[in-house]
Amino acid sequence: MISDRMIRDFTEDAASVMALLREAPVLMIGTRGLDKLPAVHPIRPLFERDGALWFAAAKNTLLYAELSLAPACQLGLCDPETGFSFRLSGKAAFSEEPMDLERCLAESPALRALYAQEPALLMPFCLTGMSAEFDDACGLPVRSFILPDPGGLLTGPVLKKKTELRDRLARLLKEREAEGNTPLDAPAAELRRVRDGLLLVLAEQAKSLWPRMDIQPIERAACFETYDEREDFMRRAKKLIGSVTLDKPEDLTYLLSPDTIREKLASRP
Repeated sequence: MISDRMIRDFTEDAASVMALLREAPVLMIGTRGLDKLPAVHPIRPLFERDGALWFAAAKNTLLYAELSLAPACQLGLCDPETGFSFRLSGKAAFSEEPMDLERCLAESPALRALYAQEPALLMPFCLTGMSAEFDDACGLPVRSFILPDPGGLLTGPVLKKKTELRDRLARLLKEREAEGNTPLDAPAAELRRVRDGLLLVLAEQAKSLWPRMDIQPIERAACFETYDEREDFMRRAKKLIGSVTLDKPEDLTYLLSPDTIREKLASRP
């Protein structure tokens, strides 16, 4: 049961939200179903780390299929004994990092037993872009707040919709195409793959911001041999750089410079 003390001592951070979720007698997650109608599923929180709330969904479930197609979701908490209710909104960001899967299995004996033979079926995910709201059902005033994004986790750099940024990115893409893919030693090859991952992340954003922009050069020049390798380095690049916002051309040049990427790689745990 959610106690008066938990509500009174609540602070607007991920740890306090996780404590509430773990005490909930009933916790449901609302999604958009595959038929595009609202859908709900029971869910349990697994852990909180660095401001991120973590859950898991199996690849053979409707929940995973729905969140893969439409990651926006809302968790609803209700305590029938006290009348307390709480909503948490965000977007699911799936992770393929082995450490995240190991943590999910370590936190839940039930999941560990259920997926002992096929642990790879389980997909960890955290919520990004979270906002929360206390309902007024328990007699408390409505209280809304936004939780900080979890340390840039799986978020990556964000482009502002500015013409000068578009033009600088277009020039960088053309320069990358002109470089080609000459053989490099291992450290330099790793650096190029991370940089290409970053360029692809930014090119995807550019395509959504400026639909008429030609972003094909990076697709032709990128050094990845397979689609899976491409996706892996895009994820790595996002995680390496974090949730930085780029609003002037100098920011873009700095982010993609070899020195910046070397520094990020060297500081990675």
